[in-house]
Parts: sequence; structure tokens; C-alpha cells
Amino acid sequence: MKLIKKIILGILKIFDYQISKIQKDEAHIQEYNNFLFKQNKLDKNFKKSLEIFFKLKKKWKKKLIYPFNEIEIIPAKVFMGAFGNYIGLLTLLMANKYKLRKQKKLVCYVPKHLKFNNDCLKNYFQNFVRIYRKEIFSKTFIKQHEIDTGSITEFDNFALPLHESKNFIEQKKKNDKPFLKLKSTHINEGNFILKKMGIKKNEKFVTLHIRQFGWRGETKQNTNENFRTPSVSNYIDTIKYLTQKKIKVILVGNNNYKFEKIKNFINYSNSKFKSDSMDIFLAAKSLFCIANPSGYYVASLCFGTPVLLTDVAQYSNYFILTKKDMFLPRPLKKSGKSIPLLDCFKSPMNHIFSDKHLQTLSVKAIENSPTEIKESAKEMLKKIYSKKETNLQKLFKKKLNKKFRITNNYSFGLKANAGIPNYFLAKHF
Repeated sequence: MKLIKKIILGILKIFDYQISKIQKDEAHIQEYNNFLFKQNKLDKNFKKSLEIFFKLKKKWKKKLIYPFNEIEIIPAKVFMGAFGNYIGLLTLLMANKYKLRKQKKLVCYVPKHLKFNNDCLKNYFQNFVRIYRKEIFSKTFIKQHEIDTGSITEFDNFALPLHESKNFIEQKKKNDKPFLKLKSTHINEGNFILKKMGIKKNEKFVTLHIRQFGWRGETKQNTNENFRTPSVSNYIDTIKYLTQKKIKVILVGNNNYKFEKIKNFINYSNSKFKSDSMDIFLAAKSLFCIANPSGYYVASLCFGTPVLLTDVAQYSNYFILTKKDMFLPRPLKKSGKSIPLLDCFKSPMNHIFSDKHLQTLSVKAIENSPTEIKESAKEMLKKIYSKKETNLQKLFKKKLNKKFRITNNYSFGLKANAGIPNYFLAKHF
């Protein structure tokens, strides 16, 4: 078996060398870089560049011979970067599952000297992606065949920005079953550790992920991520509200904030119980997850756990969420005046993914208040047991759907799925 594998890899390397010599046309790569540049500069014409890129790549793919026309390379950053990178892979795999694109063999090369971001989550995705630790393709081949799952999804006849493609897939879903499911051994291990953490069988718990400075040397002085990094103190009232309801609140992620002692609050992030496996177990088994637009909530989405996404300045994140979820954005202001809520969902306002973008647009993103967060958690708790929406929430969705009736040439418009807290709408809509 090992000999056969070596022969196959040898043949691939030979073909890879040949095809790298033949396929020197990189016009699609240049146009893709142009798309990324325009998107980063908040250029309104960035989608035009995406369309041109897709047409050029389609022509390029027609020249490919078997087996290279059946391979797609996943970027290594999915498995070694931030958790948030998994959302693009999840979207791609969902598109494959619902037959919205031709399914190809997915491979990924992660150099041996690099560490996986989470061994447990990586193992779940290895059922769909073949991960190599030895280099089997040339850099030229990887460059030509790699698909940027972090920014777009390539369908058979068009490509869409990530938030639009996830929304498109949510509209095509046939059921609400989660994409990933915990293995029985993982459940048994997780329940055993929960017991050690003081959580009894069938006790309810909520995971809480608050983005804080400190990841990979980030500080308040060198960061460009203030737009999505809240004050931890704003979440204390929410913790107290939930814990008084006898719901355990488990803090996940990394923590450098000194919390007061609160009954039923567990600082798992600074505990001996923290592990890759337990991170994923908690994401999958919590009643819901309260999180900022940082990586952890994506693990919850993978396993179908409802998410309350808070302190969001990048409004395009809304379209990634499902009907189970709730979205609490940061109000945006320009020249001291509030920007109408519906306008915040349109380009270029919805593409704020850097403090520099706020400066470019002369916009200020206002942190969610402790009351906004607490009231949203109250509503999320009700949403878990009842799918009813208020008239104001229904009106908001109706108006948002109308605004995005047709946003492209592919006969579909973006659709409002996640709820927005009624308390927030009453103030800002």
C-alpha cells in the first residue's frame, strides 16, 4: 500500500512539473488580487473584478487535464490560523453537500513545522479534506489551484463574496441539521470533564467568548481591531443575569481580565480543563454561544449551536448567520449622527473589517452597552424555546429583504435569517 502511494505521489510530481511549465497564464490570479485590493479599499466596483476573475479562471480550468481538473487546494491558514478561517471551509463543504457546485477532491498542504490551530476540529474536517504534511505540489501549482475560502466561494457558474455565498446556501438548505456532529467518544470524554468542572448531568450552560487583546502579541497600542474588541466589563451584567437563572456561564478563549467571583460562572479559559477537544465539545453542547466576531463562534456554527453575535461593526457578518442565531451590531455614526440601520448593511459600510476602514469612511462604531447585551441574552434565551418574532422584528426583516431583493446577476437576493434583538431595534430602527 505504501509503495502504491509513493508511485502515485511520484506521478503527481512529474505531472505537476509538466503542467506548471504549460500553465503559465496567471491572469485570473492577477484579477483576483485586484478584487482583494478593491475590496480592502472599499471600492464599490470590487464585485466587477470578482466577475472578471471568475471568467478568466473558468477559461484557465478548461485547459487542465485529469486529474488536475478534479483537485482544489484549501489554504493552509484554515488549519493553522484563527478559528474564523473555518467559516469559509464550512461554506464550501455545505455548497458541495447541497450540490450547488461540482464536488472535487479537496487537499491541503500544511508544513510539518507549523502547528494546527485546533487538532480536534481539524480531525472532524479531515473527513472532507486530505491534509498533507509533506510537500507534494510545487509552489506554482498551489498558487494556481488554491481557492481562497476566506474571501469567496466559487460555484459552477459564478463566485460570490463569502457572506453572500453562505446566505445563498442557507436559502437552499433542505433542513436545519448541523453540518458536523460530535462523535460518541467525544461526548463521553466531554461529559466526564464537565462533571469535574462542577456541572451536573443535564445542567444548562452557555459559552461566552469575549475578544481580548493579547493574541499573537496584539496590544491596545498596535492593534487595528478595536472595531470588534469590546470592554469585558460590559458583559458582567449578562453573566449575572444568566447565572441567577441557574444557567452556568463558561468563559472560553483567552482571558487577561480579572473577573469578580460570580456563582455559576466558570472561567474555563484559565483552567486546567482547557484543551482543543474540550473547546469543541463546549461549542457543540452549549445552550447557545455569546460571542464577538472572532473565531470561536464559528465552531458553534459548525455543530448547529445557536449564536448571539455581539459588538459587530462589520454588518456583512449578519448574512453568515442562520435562523437560530441573533445579531447585535454596533451602531454606526458619522459626523455625530446615527447612520440609518438598513444603510449599514449595504456596501461599503458592511465591509468594515479594520479600524482603518472606519477612518476612511469617517465612521465611528459604538460599543454595545451592558443593557443592550443583557437584553439580547434575555431574548436569545426566549428564542431557544420559541421561534416567535415581534412585529418590529418582522418589519425589519421585510425591509431588509426588500433592500437586497436582487444584488447580483444570479437571480437571488440576500435574505434576512438571523434575528436582531427587539430591544436594539426599538432604539435604532
